[in-house]
Amino acid sequence: MADIIVYIPDIPVDVDGVELEEQIKTRLKTGHRLDVQSVQCYPTLGVAVINMLNEDDKHHLISEVETTVLSKNSGTNITFVEELELDSYIVIGSELKKALSADEVAQRYANAYKTSKTRRCEIVSDQFPNVFRIYYKKLAELIQAATTPDFKIEAAFATVYPRADCCFFEDLPTNTNNDKPMSAIAVQLGE
Repeated sequence: MADIIVYIPDIPVDVDGVELEEQIKTRLKTGHRLDVQSVQCYPTLGVAVINMLNEDDKHHLISEVETTVLSKNSGTNITFVEELELDSYIVIGSELKKALSADEVAQRYANAYKTSKTRRCEIVSDQFPNVFRIYYKKLAELIQAATTPDFKIEAAFATVYPRADCCFFEDLPTNTNNDKPMSAIAVQLGE
């Protein structure tokens, strides 16, 4: 029998994983009368995986419940989905003297993480040839990358940013330089 899985793509990252797993189980049991086989939280990724006992409960959680308040005290909402967005970004340090193609980055990634297949990879913007989007197929591979996000490409370090949202790099005007995005990011981060 295949695993019956529901994902939570938006868990709080400032709560201990084991504590959060218990909170989710308790909330599903008391608030929605749902028993689950297990809950596994990955705070570094901001996601949780729920192993359901049956397809009907999975369908109910995804289609009917959709979202719930995790705890009344925190006011934190969590969402239930059938699929998880696993795409991430790789940023290569400025030490690298030549620009790499997306295929070269994908190959270096595959070698560093010893994956059986090369992942689809693409450059995000011509203005930032050191930022790449990489597409994952399995959560286990993303967990591995999140555990050890740095790898080396020649003399430069590359860092994987799991499930990061770097869409602001896409479709930038051609006259954009490094200063504009850096200052915009700093403003967004409140620095």
